Order: sequence, then C-alpha cells, then structure tokens
Amino acid sequence: MWSRCFAIHWHTPQMNYRTAYKLRKFQALTQDPLLVALWGLILAKCCFLEHFVRQHAVPINTGIYVWLLSLFMAGLATVVLSGIVEPKVQHPDEKPDGPWLWPLTVSLMLVLLLLAFALGGNRLLAVLPLLCLPPGGAFALRCGVRFHPAVALQAVGWLVSAGILFMLSPPARILPVSCILILLVAVPGIFRFVQYRREIRQAMQALQK
Repeated sequence: MWSRCFAIHWHTPQMNYRTAYKLRKFQALTQDPLLVALWGLILAKCCFLEHFVRQHAVPINTGIYVWLLSLFMAGLATVVLSGIVEPKVQHPDEKPDGPWLWPLTVSLMLVLLLLAFALGGNRLLAVLPLLCLPPGGAFALRCGVRFHPAVALQAVGWLVSAGILFMLSPPARILPVSCILILLVAVPGIFRFVQYRREIRQAMQALQK
C-alpha cells in the first residue's frame, strides 16, 4: 500500500514534467522561423504542382508523387529538428494569450485537414478558406494583446485571403493558396530567421568586446 502511494507520488510529477516538456517543444517548433518557412515553401510548391497537373491534365498521381513524398520529407526534417530545437521559457509577445496559441492554431488546422480527407471528394478544396481563419484569428488576438504593425498586417492578410478564397470556385483556389503560403508563411518566416540571426550575431559581438 505504502509502496503504491510512494510510486504515485513520484510518478505523477515526473509524467507531468515530461508532458509539459513535450508540449513546450511543440510550441517551440511552431514558432521556429526556419521550420515555418520550410513548410510554407513545401506546401506552396505542392499547391502549384497540383494546379499545373489539373490545368494541363498531366497523367500522374499527385497524391503520391507530389503530396506524399513532399510531406514525408518535410515531416522527416521536422522530426530531426525536434531533437535540436529546445523549448523556450517564454515568448516576449505572448502574455495573456499564453504560449499555446500557435500549437492550438496548428492543431485546429490539422483537424480541419483530417476531416476534409476523411470526407473525401472535393471537401479539401472546400475547406481551404476555413484554413485561413485560425492563423488570421491568432494574429488578430496577438495584435489585440500587443499591437505591432507586422502582426496586424498578417492578421489582415489571412482574413482577406479567406474572403477571397470563399469567393472563388473550389478548383480555382489551388493557385491562390500557393501565393498565400509564399507571402504569408514563407516570406515572413525567412525575414524572422534573418532577423534572429542578426540579433544573435550582434549579441555575440557585444560579448566579445
């Protein structure tokens, strides 16, 4: 009896610590600028190829030769990077909205994608406008907590993109999604990565003086 209580007493905090560490690492991955830019470029490339194949009736299976291979390599790179990226203690511009804003946003988008795949048919094209709403809402929330012009611009960009996609017919949404991914995911991720590298280099130079 005492041994069971002792095991529960020590086992539960350890499990809570491990779970919190994994969640923190997921949070760090969703905020890593290089990883975000990588996924943006890969998804934009897949959407562009999907549009090209549909437009010119190229007889290939895009599900295997475009999406599956690309997502497998991107997933493998994410798994490798997950062993390198360490969880952050606190993000400076995430206070009342908490550190789980982006993990929850990404999870909601994944749920929408899985639901569209499960329903089959053209459901994936129908759900594309809805995929722009979670990041638009997340950027709007961050902007409401702490205003920043770049954050406000991204919030407006995602919400306007959702409206534009809603107005287009489902087959015509693929190419605009490719442009949206480049402009709102890949380019900002590359800019943030360059900015972080510059800040690290300046900090190293300041330490050497």
